[in-house]
Amino acid sequence: MKHITIVGDPASAGRALGSAYKDTLERIIWGEALAGLAGTGSGAPSRRMLRLIQADFPDEYAYIEALADGAILDVTRFFDMYSLELGWTFGPVPPVISFMTALPRADGDRTDTGTPALGVIIDAPPPLFPMASLITRRPQRGYAWIELGFVPFSGAFLGINERGLALALGLKPTEGDGEGVMPVSLSVRRALSDCSNVRDAASLLTETPRGASGFVSMADTLAALILEFTPDAAQLRTPQEAAPIFTAQHFLAPGMMGRDIPHAETYPDDAPEGLRYRRIYESSERRFDAAHTALSVTHPLTGRDLTDLLADTGTGLTTDGPHYQTLAGAVLLPRRASIFLSTWEDAGAYTRYGLND
Repeated sequence: MKHITIVGDPASAGRALGSAYKDTLERIIWGEALAGLAGTGSGAPSRRMLRLIQADFPDEYAYIEALADGAILDVTRFFDMYSLELGWTFGPVPPVISFMTALPRADGDRTDTGTPALGVIIDAPPPLFPMASLITRRPQRGYAWIELGFVPFSGAFLGINERGLALALGLKPTEGDGEGVMPVSLSVRRALSDCSNVRDAASLLTETPRGASGFVSMADTLAALILEFTPDAAQLRTPQEAAPIFTAQHFLAPGMMGRDIPHAETYPDDAPEGLRYRRIYESSERRFDAAHTALSVTHPLTGRDLTDLLADTGTGLTTDGPHYQTLAGAVLLPRRASIFLSTWEDAGAYTRYGLND
């Protein structure tokens, strides 16, 4: 996976990234690089998204406009592409899903210091794998951060900033009555830039219009939470005492379970081949049961415990299915402002990426 560092204001960052990924962006916009993903990624949602971001989030619009300039492409094409993140585009088949656990205490030194951590497994269709990117951002204004994202999408799917705020996003089949057109990954990036703790990040994420349903796991140096959301509702889940909390694709917060799709519901006949007519939450329920087994321990889990768990294909936490496959595992340690990352290319080996070295 390519790792690049970008320094400067949003326009400088956008131009640098657009230039770095020009060939990939051309293949996405003009070719069939995303064939097999649900949705068309065009039309009214993308035009509404452009108007919303241009009016209400000028820094984000300046970044996207400069990204298009750096890639020598029409900026409207980027909003067509970004609408693939919207629930009314992808329906029951999100482009990226995740298994996530938030631990109220964990530490890379194997000492019980009460330090929170996140463990994340990111799954996607294999055509997205070469479009994953790891970016270190050092802006003129706001906090520095490291993020993992995808070239066709607008923001971050996991990341950590210099203050130790760690966030990870997983999308899910969308329900709810909202008509938001803001990609949640873009809001995750804004939180990494602007927020120093989980409470501020949760406020930003819940107050920003959302165009999809899913989860954001979050941790700082003091707390770990999971936010469950639809376009028109959201609720936080917090750990009970020292027990880890985790999530796959079905809601578990009391206020959100009644909003979820029925667990017996199956993928429709226009879903990607391999998913059709299977129960949508079959994999999610399997992972939930596997997580209960893997994380039901009485001692404090350490960062090394987490990397070992996520790298072990025998735990049942990873995915090797007909549509989704595991792209990466990551452990995010707020106290160290670091990510330990292993991608499909690394054969279970983890590499550390830190901001405060």
